[in-house]
Amino acid sequence: MDKSQIGMICKTDRATREVQDTALRRAGAQHIVEIGKTIPKSWRDVANIVRDGDTVYVYGLAMVPTRRGEDELSPSAQVREFLIEIHDRGGTVVEVSTGRNSRNRSQRQAMTKDAVKALRRGNRSAPTGRGRGRPKDEFTAEQIAEAKKVWFSRDYATNVIAAKYLPKGFNSKRAWTLWGASGRPYKKSKRT
Repeated sequence: MDKSQIGMICKTDRATREVQDTALRRAGAQHIVEIGKTIPKSWRDVANIVRDGDTVYVYGLAMVPTRRGEDELSPSAQVREFLIEIHDRGGTVVEVSTGRNSRNRSQRQAMTKDAVKALRRGNRSAPTGRGRGRPKDEFTAEQIAEAKKVWFSRDYATNVIAAKYLPKGFNSKRAWTLWGASGRPYKKSKRT
């Protein structure tokens, strides 16, 4: 089990524990923690175990358990603080219901905006997803592990070449979104 791939299950009426567990594991989470059931009692406990390079998978950022009065920050500020804490420790947050990754600034802002909006409405609803385009392909844990192995392999000179060896339906953009930079240079396009 890879403890750097943390899946965080939050108690909510919007998505059952089983739905969250399945979605987190499909996205690549291997070390599943359930807030309130096991040792972590709050999101702060999860943030404290994050190390450099770890990824925290959540079903929806608005579902991160925040409580008014039990923390010095408001619930919407706690959601922002959750992202800041993870990033300060060198980690990344992936919202599996939308595929958004906090490593990408615009995706991080969209995640935060949607979460704050849901909290202010009074419901902790998960985002509905991207809505447009083709539906996301479902990959097995083995396919995701193989894709990650190819993405970080030094056998390929560029990301373009590595993308040819990713599992069918997996592309370099998705790999970049999930795991960030591969360490290889991108092939630069020539301008005429």
